[in-house]
Amino acid sequence: MNEGYIKFTHLWIKKPAAIPSFMLEEINLVRNELKKLGMVGKIPDGPSFGNLSVRLAGTSFFITGSDTGGFDFLSTDQIALVTESIVSSNRISSIGLIAASSESMSHAAIYQSCEDVKAIIHFHHLEFWSHFLGKLPTTSSDIPYGTPELAMELGRMIREKNQSSVIVLGGHHEGVISYGTSLQNAFKQLLALHESINEKTRNLFVK
Repeated sequence: MNEGYIKFTHLWIKKPAAIPSFMLEEINLVRNELKKLGMVGKIPDGPSFGNLSVRLAGTSFFITGSDTGGFDFLSTDQIALVTESIVSSNRISSIGLIAASSESMSHAAIYQSCEDVKAIIHFHHLEFWSHFLGKLPTTSSDIPYGTPELAMELGRMIREKNQSSVIVLGGHHEGVISYGTSLQNAFKQLLALHESINEKTRNLFVK
């Protein structure tokens, strides 16, 4: 798992990101459930993994800050507002007391590709990733995380309007993205798939 290191050019205005209280509440609500499942967190003495974002207006969005996976609860101090993102030149502009997540470019590409997407979850889960690799829409294993190539690949896949709103990141070990009309909608989609793995396992023991 190699996450937490920013690879884009970052124009960062260091002041609080004024996130509405209801958005912050939803982020913490969904994030708490993801942490229970081990999908968001921090490796001991290592990087954090997993991030969430919510669209504000146009293509601007609030996103959990860099290396915040270890926090139990997020305040405004751990949230960044991405105000501009240019995928082709790998450049992000953000406001916040913390740097925007290293995966901000991927989130930006998805928001730019479909106006119906209002929220995105990027989580890590080895069993989920291994089970659905190549079964759900999957990015090329040759494309590493945090690159313009990955952002462009995700944008292309979103524009193709795949039936699934969950994408496995083939070149980002354990990494998966779920998107939807809200964070709870995105979470319910990944949870249903996660539970389907456990159901199949239970059925094996019943037979």
